[in-house]
Amino acid sequence: MRVDDASRWRFSRATMALAAITLLALGLRLAHLATASLWYDEGNTLGVAAWTPYPWRLLDTDWTAEPPLFLIATYFWFALGKLFVAPGTYACDFWLRLLPCLLGVATVPLSYRVGRSFTGQKGPGLVAAFLVALSPFHLFYAQELRAYTSMLVLALGAMLFLVSALRRGRRRDWAGLTILLTLSLYNHYSTVWLVIVFNLCFLVHLLGRLSVGLKSMGDLGRQTLRWSLSQIVVAILAFPALLQVWHINRMTAAMTATWYPPLRWRAGLLTIKAFFAGYSPNAAAYYVLSAAAFVCVAAGLIALRRRREELVFLLLIFVTPIVGNLAIWHSRSFSFYEHRLFIVSSVACFVLVGAGVCMLRRPWGRVAAIGVFGAAMLPCIGDYYAERLHPLTEHRLGARVKADLRSAAEHIQSNWKEGDYLAHFSHLTYPSMAYYYLSDRQQSTLSFTRHDELGLIESYAFPNSWRHLGMLPERLDVVADRAARLWLAESWWEPEETPPWAQLYTGWLDRHGVREENRAFHAVTLYRYNLSRRPGISLRVAQVADWGYGGAVVYMPGPGGSVSDAPPIAPAGKDVLTTRTPLDFGLRASTANNGALPSEKGAHAVRLVIGNPGPQPRDLVCRVFECVDAIDPLAFTRAAPEQDRWFPLIHAESHLVDDMERITLGMSMRRGDPPDEGLYADMHLAPGAYRALARMWREVRAQNDFRATLRFTLCTVSENAGIVATEPLGEVTPFAVAGSQGWAWLPIGSFVSSGAPQRLAVTAHNDSGLAKAYADLGRIVFVRADSLSSEEPFGPVLETAFTADPQSERELIFSSSLGKELSRRVDVSVYDQNARISRNVNLYIERGLRLGIE
Repeated sequence: MRVDDASRWRFSRATMALAAITLLALGLRLAHLATASLWYDEGNTLGVAAWTPYPWRLLDTDWTAEPPLFLIATYFWFALGKLFVAPGTYACDFWLRLLPCLLGVATVPLSYRVGRSFTGQKGPGLVAAFLVALSPFHLFYAQELRAYTSMLVLALGAMLFLVSALRRGRRRDWAGLTILLTLSLYNHYSTVWLVIVFNLCFLVHLLGRLSVGLKSMGDLGRQTLRWSLSQIVVAILAFPALLQVWHINRMTAAMTATWYPPLRWRAGLLTIKAFFAGYSPNAAAYYVLSAAAFVCVAAGLIALRRRREELVFLLLIFVTPIVGNLAIWHSRSFSFYEHRLFIVSSVACFVLVGAGVCMLRRPWGRVAAIGVFGAAMLPCIGDYYAERLHPLTEHRLGARVKADLRSAAEHIQSNWKEGDYLAHFSHLTYPSMAYYYLSDRQQSTLSFTRHDELGLIESYAFPNSWRHLGMLPERLDVVADRAARLWLAESWWEPEETPPWAQLYTGWLDRHGVREENRAFHAVTLYRYNLSRRPGISLRVAQVADWGYGGAVVYMPGPGGSVSDAPPIAPAGKDVLTTRTPLDFGLRASTANNGALPSEKGAHAVRLVIGNPGPQPRDLVCRVFECVDAIDPLAFTRAAPEQDRWFPLIHAESHLVDDMERITLGMSMRRGDPPDEGLYADMHLAPGAYRALARMWREVRAQNDFRATLRFTLCTVSENAGIVATEPLGEVTPFAVAGSQGWAWLPIGSFVSSGAPQRLAVTAHNDSGLAKAYADLGRIVFVRADSLSSEEPFGPVLETAFTADPQSERELIFSSSLGKELSRRVDVSVYDQNARISRNVNLYIERGLRLGIE
């Protein structure tokens, strides 16, 4: 065989191998391309692209924090796709992700070219291309509608032009380098690091040429001039993008809340591990990959020792962005370090691995080394397709579970009625639904107080962008007033760790409407509430709440009908409240005479049946309280939302949890805060004299340096004229110099009700001049003035401790009298002393009605 034929055959084999690797990459990236629906980041990409009225607004940091190039590409790609696929469908998802998918496939031959250019051999380029094709890390971002594959395409092209420009000095190489660096800055702001690295590479090149001698000074002068002109042109053309980078960096530095764990230097090693294993939890696979990568990179450094300039270039591209980001985010209170930002570094790492593999002289040795990488990557690819992510956030910074928003949105669309409204527990679910699946539907992100809005801004300090996107949270009660039926999408960054304050929203909605549906999809739960039957501000209920440990609140409507009107999700007589709420122990209640209360005055017996369905005995304490009426924390409304310092409070520490009220209202106040922030609740008591008591956390100290004063005011309300009169009821400072610390009933004051509608207003004050003051407020109860003794402000009518045997029930009976009232509220608390969990059932006994639960 002639030499030319042999060379042509070798070239043909390399070309065929590259073609096979590229086809492999295409197949892997097309597989399951649209299985997951568009998640939060992708929804932002699509939303911003479709929502911006003029392209130049994409460079305005008051408008968006997203770089514009990929958004513009997405805009036209989406517009083209809408000609033949319907938005919101599987086919449209496939089409949208086909854009980053094709760009991801293009990175395979480009990686080969980079490897060949930097090492002078085809082998390292083929190995690098194979690793890019098979890497779960690259597969992840080739199937995500974000700018990472386009960032890699531009960066690899710029790397090729860099080497060619320094070697050959052709004008087209300098022009290509200038254009691609400029486009890179408009595509993703982290490519500022690419510009920094390229300038370091040129400095290394310059120093290397100077060491050769003065004969090359003329060439160096021309190269320096061309380099300088190139960088000046990049700076001029990309000045708007660089200015935006500067503004975004300032806003990022202003963040005070974090959603990532504290940054450690080992994050750099985890980033390199992610290059090979992605975000797989398969420890055996990623330990093998990490060890093999370490050995091959070390061998690659030795293999390229004679190509010092190219070796230094690869090391700078590989290491500098990772180390630089680690140093920057270590110096700030908030870490914005994410593994995906270093996708360009991964290719430099793969080229070094390829050089190390090709050091092996025997073909079977090279095949075995490549086989180790391939065999270890395959289970990681399986984990990616199955969406099995590493349980530790540090291993997957920037990667999240993709909630099935497509199925959820399709369900909403198919059941949507006039007057419906979509609400989001978290802004996580908003973008995909708002700008793609349900662009024509009214929707909002929910909040209880202004603290929710401030928390969002503190975690990502771009308030104008949030505002333009429509994602600033709105108060739940304001949103509910717009809807006849309200859909609630509940999801979280970690689907298995939905925060406990999610109960606040379902609890409030259960309190003010009828739950008609509760449907779970992957990583998102949909609730549907009928709010059209709300009887005004003051809602009377037959069953107020039933808290299962860690579960949701369920309310039953009344007294406009019987308890049988309860929503299907919590029918009377059922111990299981929702499909998501396992009960820790059963609890049933009825009247001793089988339900119907006597219409005449007098006492009657109430029977409680407490069951232990578990396999272990339980030491339980049961307490029963009675009052005429009560105001629960979820029933309060904020009087001054724009200045509100009250917020629903969920105690994580067991000793702070009130076994009668798992969620309370907390407030914080500083010296000089305005006194007009308040809460109010409307009530309608029968004529008579009453006393009011508050369930509050009482602090015991030598002097009060913590607790604020709460002032209670009664307002007479007229339907036409609003508040017509006010009178002070009393004030409480939950502080004592002696006694026991903890939850206690504290007397507020006495008053006489005429039977007219009234409003109880609560305001917080810091009259002691404390630097910071706090108050935790739970239930407020109203009792007949003659039913309390001075020794016991509000004692239980029943309190007993007993051991509940496994698979058994205990019956307790207590006496209750309606007296002059048409109804009486009974609060039952059952507390497991060993597990430190409780279940509370709050119900109204109403004349002529059965008990709220049976």
